Amino acid sequence: MAATSLIERLRSAGLKATAPRKAVVRVLEERRQHLSADDIHTALVAQGVRIDLSSVYRTVSLLARLGLVRPVGPAERHGHFEIDHEERVHLVCARCGAVMETNLPGIAAMRKTVRGLAEANGFGLDQFTIEATGECRACRRLSAPNHAPERAPHGTTGVRRRAKR
Repeated sequence: MAATSLIERLRSAGLKATAPRKAVVRVLEERRQHLSADDIHTALVAQGVRIDLSSVYRTVSLLARLGLVRPVGPAERHGHFEIDHEERVHLVCARCGAVMETNLPGIAAMRKTVRGLAEANGFGLDQFTIEATGECRACRRLSAPNHAPERAPHGTTGVRRRAKR
């Protein structure tokens, strides 16, 4: 989905395409990966855009309500947002919150099964997501003997540091 399409859809919903909204959409489009509001804010500040973090949160929340982006990852941690809504598996690290995306072998059969389940329950299915949680490679390495990683503070993507002994 092109950035102009997102902006046009925003306008067609009767909303203004303000400079902060355009900037957030631009970062999402340029990066094409799972980004938290903090990631988007950091990217914008690095580009010299003056925007506060609360504006980024409001913008991604608005885009999510309009169905233009989709939150990915555990809700109790920082959310990531993506533009492409393809049916894939999201591997979510329970320690650091990293989100990796992978294609699902046999997606056609899975799609048929999920749509059948939805239909059998009188549910109008738009799309579905499969999320699997565990530990990413980096966190697993840190969990190895001789490492005692600190958990990232709630709501951060924190860089792991060795615990002080």
